[in-house]
Amino acid sequence: NIPMWEGADSFTTVRGKHTLAVGADGRQWVQNRNLNADFLGTPGFRSDLILRNGGVGQVDPKGCSTPYCGTGNSIADFLLGYYNDTGIYQPGPFSKAGEVGNTNRYHFKYFAAYVQDDWKVTPRLTFNMGLRWDFRTVPFEADNKMGWQDLSNPDGGLCIADPGLLTKGIAPAGSMYRYCGRRNPVDASKKVFAPRFGFAYRPWGEKTVIRGGYGVFFDSAEGREIDNSGDIYPYSVRSNITPATQPVESAPKLTDQLYPPYAALAPVSPAKLTFIAVIISERPRNPYVQQWSFSIQRELFK
Repeated sequence: NIPMWEGADSFTTVRGKHTLAVGADGRQWVQNRNLNADFLGTPGFRSDLILRNGGVGQVDPKGCSTPYCGTGNSIADFLLGYYNDTGIYQPGPFSKAGEVGNTNRYHFKYFAAYVQDDWKVTPRLTFNMGLRWDFRTVPFEADNKMGWQDLSNPDGGLCIADPGLLTKGIAPAGSMYRYCGRRNPVDASKKVFAPRFGFAYRPWGEKTVIRGGYGVFFDSAEGREIDNSGDIYPYSVRSNITPATQPVESAPKLTDQLYPPYAALAPVSPAKLTFIAVIISERPRNPYVQQWSFSIQRELFK
């Protein structure tokens, strides 16, 4: 759900050959996203793999006699619990007690103002000239759970928005997390000017009209492209497990003890960071398009 408020107003006046219009539009909203809904896991079963003692890719069309092998038939493997891989969202050390999953609350603001002049230069020529300023903030997460790629770390890592992780045993010095001193990757660009220009001209009486126009139109990206930005360790763990990554005693058979717990506080590591599908860009930019047109229209007969 997305709580939102909006305020907008516009004003138009005619002054001789000029029709002037000004206006503004302001919005503020919070996008609540909780993707941690896969609580039971999503195991996959493949008939082309037969796994021996946690090994990968050992194909044996005649079957396998050891206790840790698949059957070579995906339906049979499903019934017996011999999985190929599985993923799941799990609670992390900082998961909120009593809250199912991991709700992220991304805050957005938008403000745009415009001015336009439709100038009737002569009865045969009209100019349309306008300028819009289309400003959008870079979102932040209400509880500072956001993370993004740390370009200063040559070995890979994330910038984190919560300085508390530095003193709570999650991100000690030298870890793959670094507090980057802010709640989001960058400040929003203020160079978001969108000019508009158009004209209409009748050079030879009433039957022929030449028209043209050009404009810049900004858009926003405020949904799926930041989905997992707050689903990082220690707020959530997205495990991706294969028989090769689990102990021989349990792999590749599904059990109720398949997924290792992540409730204890511990420094972040590649194993705990696990898998992130979609995260906010470290260099977010507003998309825009340029559009232009030119046409000549002629009335052939009434």
